[in-house]
Amino acid sequence: MQAEPTVKMGDRAFNNRTEDSVASESIEAIEKGNSEEGLNAIAYMRIFRRAEEFLQHGQKTIYANDLKKRLEKGERLFLLDIRLSENYAAGHIPGSVNAEFIDVMEPQNLAMLPKDGTPIILICYTGHTASQLNSILHLLGYNAWTLRFGMMSWNSRTRTSVWSSRDSQEVIGGGFPIAE
Repeated sequence: MQAEPTVKMGDRAFNNRTEDSVASESIEAIEKGNSEEGLNAIAYMRIFRRAEEFLQHGQKTIYANDLKKRLEKGERLFLLDIRLSENYAAGHIPGSVNAEFIDVMEPQNLAMLPKDGTPIILICYTGHTASQLNSILHLLGYNAWTLRFGMMSWNSRTRTSVWSSRDSQEVIGGGFPIAE
């Protein structure tokens, strides 16, 4: 029987919640004092608890109008734009940081994310890709939020019809400021 793959507990992503964070310098001592199976069980239980919470409460989303109000109040938020860099360069929400979706899980990009519970607002084109990343970051313990309808809800150049089997809704961008 093959052993289950090891989940590294030293990844920065596991160190952002006070109830289960461990100082990175203590990781080596923990690994030496525990079996691989024990560490895997700890990692599994942390991820399981976060997944259960996520599935019970759903992902957190924010509408462009509400985001704009929170930014105007000076609320501490971390805006992560996960669109392609050329689209980010063509226009983005002021104060946002760009890390393309495919690269967000790179250690240097995870290292820039706040680990103190600061809301991380994920921004993509329509909200779909940000929703996927929201799930992953939540499992890792981050306070991730999705900008509902993405940049098309923020930007004035967008008029898009969103449709489902139950509802249809026209989403018109708020015309809020963008930085280039």
